[in-house]
Amino acid sequence: LAEARAGLLLQMRLIDEAVAEGGFLVGSEMTLADSFLLPQLLFFTRTPEGSALLARSPAASEWLSRMQARPSYAKSPMSGVFEMFQRLNVEDKLLWAVD
Repeated sequence: LAEARAGLLLQMRLIDEAVAEGGFLVGSEMTLADSFLLPQLLFFTRTPEGSALLARSPAASEWLSRMQARPSYAKSPMSGVFEMFQRLNVEDKLLWAVD
């Protein structure tokens, strides 16, 4: 985790900046890039580190909420898998993300 920290901080900052500009990763409309990022960010944010980083990334957090509110997400198998994953017991202890 310690070795990955700098890279994760950078990636979350870049995601947050990108979606803050136009609402999506590449402008004002959803693209394939958004579809590819969605499952990665969903599951990353279920870790204590990912959750803490998302809390420090308001635009990325809003993007994630909007993506999950899309009818296509609600109809996809991904929503069921993610809901099941959310019910798993995840430690509340943050390992390194919050300084």
